[in-house]
Amino acid sequence: MDPDAVRLPLATDLKTSISDVTKDARLINAHAETRGGIQRVKKRPGALATGWNFTTPIQGLFGGGLLYLIYGDEFSIVDVDNPPPGEVLIGDLVGGYYAMIDNPPTSPGPGDAYWSASPPGADRWRVNFCGSASGYDPCDIYPRFVGGKGASTGAAAKLFMQQIAAIPSGVAVLADSLGDYNPDAVIETYAFPTPSTFTYSESFGLGWVYSDANQKAVLAAYPSGWPSLADFSSPSFVANEQVGSMGKRKTKTTFTISATGDIGRIPLSTFSGSGESLYGTVTWLEVSGCDQPEFNGEFLAYQIPNPAGFPISDGYLYFQLPAAPASSPATGASKQLGYYTKI
Repeated sequence: MDPDAVRLPLATDLKTSISDVTKDARLINAHAETRGGIQRVKKRPGALATGWNFTTPIQGLFGGGLLYLIYGDEFSIVDVDNPPPGEVLIGDLVGGYYAMIDNPPTSPGPGDAYWSASPPGADRWRVNFCGSASGYDPCDIYPRFVGGKGASTGAAAKLFMQQIAAIPSGVAVLADSLGDYNPDAVIETYAFPTPSTFTYSESFGLGWVYSDANQKAVLAAYPSGWPSLADFSSPSFVANEQVGSMGKRKTKTTFTISATGDIGRIPLSTFSGSGESLYGTVTWLEVSGCDQPEFNGEFLAYQIPNPAGFPISDGYLYFQLPAAPASSPATGASKQLGYYTKI
C-alpha cells in the first residue's frame, strides 16, 4: 500500500436530512446492512458525467458540507453533505429552490414552474379535463383522469400538460344531448401531441389549458358502447381546443359521505351554491377526520351518466374506498372535505 495514501472508511454513522435515523439514509448508489453486529455499507457502481477529461489537475476544498472544485477555468460547488432526499414533497427546499409539485422531474432552478425561490403558501390547484363535446354537456371521460396537485397555477398547469400528453391513446368524452333523451351518447375523442403544444391562460377569473388536440366526434350507445367505440385513430381535424379547467382547493366541514359496501358517494349538491362548480365530471376529493378510517384519504371521484340523458347523472359523486366502513354515513367532530372548484 502506498504510504502516502489516505484510507477513508466507507461505513460511517448514517445521517439523514431531517435528523431522523429511521428515514432517508444519506447513501448514494449504496445500501446499509448489519452483519455480525457491525454496520456495513454495500456500494453499487455509480458515475457522474462531468464532461471533464482530467488532463488538467483538479483543485478541491471541503467547507460546510460543500465541495468546491476548480477545473481549468471552471468553478463548481457540489453538495456532498445534503443530497436531495429520495422523495421530494411540495414545499421541500432542494438546491435553494422550493418544490411546487411532489417529486419534480426537473432539477431545481429558475424559470421552471415546478420550482420557486419562495416557499409555497397553503393554496393548492389541480386541472380537470374539460372537453367541449361539441356543445353537449359532458357526462364522463375515459380514462378517468385529473391533473396532479400543484402549489401554484403554473405548476398545476404544467403537470397537467405533461400527464395528459402521456396518455397513450387519448381521452374520450361522453356527453348527453342537451337534456333530450337520446339512446346514442355523443363522444369526442382527443389524441394529444407533446406537452410543448399546450398553453395555459387566465381571463375573467378563470384558468384554462388549451391544446392543438387531434379531435373527432362519433356516436356510441351508452352504456354498451362506452368507451369501447371511442375512436382514437386518424382524428378528423385539428383545433386549438380547450381541454382543461384550473381548480383551486376549497374545504368544507359540513357534508355527508355515505357508502354502499366499499363504494363511497357524496351528493353533488354539496358543491353547489356561492358560484362554485366542480367544472368537470371527474375530480379529486380529500377527506380527513372521519371516525371510520376507510372514509379518510384522497379519492378520484366521478359521476355515473344517466342513460336517459337528463339529468346528466343521478346527483352523486362516487369513489372507491379501501374497504367497507363499519358504519355509514361518516361521522367525526373534526371531519373535513377538500375539493377543487374552478378559480
